[in-house]
Amino acid sequence: MLQTMMVSAEEELLYRAITCTVGGREHGKCWSADGNLELRFAFPNAITSGTNPEQLLGAAWSACFESTIRLVASRRPISIPDSVLIDAAIDLNRDATSYFLRAKLSVDLPGIDLHTARVLVEEAFRECPFSKAMRGNIETTVNLMLASARQISMDQESGVSKVASALASSI
Repeated sequence: MLQTMMVSAEEELLYRAITCTVGGREHGKCWSADGNLELRFAFPNAITSGTNPEQLLGAAWSACFESTIRLVASRRPISIPDSVLIDAAIDLNRDATSYFLRAKLSVDLPGIDLHTARVLVEEAFRECPFSKAMRGNIETTVNLMLASARQISMDQESGVSKVASALASSI
């Protein structure tokens, strides 16, 4: 059943992303109407190269979450450093009857005290549009990282951060 989107008089459409996908996750292609996105899909761990929907969700959620942290901090006299790091883990799972996702963010706010960081992350989780969309639909976890409790190594080829030690605080 298709559902009609209702927009109230109080809402304002800020942006609409339009994408087209052909071929699905195993061997598909996707592009955006504005030409800023063009990619190939490949099943995770496949021999062919390409991204997958889980990677896209992780990238989108973590980018939106960082922007929301900055928005929340801008309402207070809190300066957020450029070195904020958010690792996203999106798990594709299967049980006896269906596929499902689990999602986790690990947030590092260097130079921000633990109490302030916790407040910012909790507020961002409530306000982030991606967090709202997933809440109640996907099991989500957001962990607050302490710089002293983790090491980050950079993969020189991809520039992707890899968390090398345990999480210090879970929200």
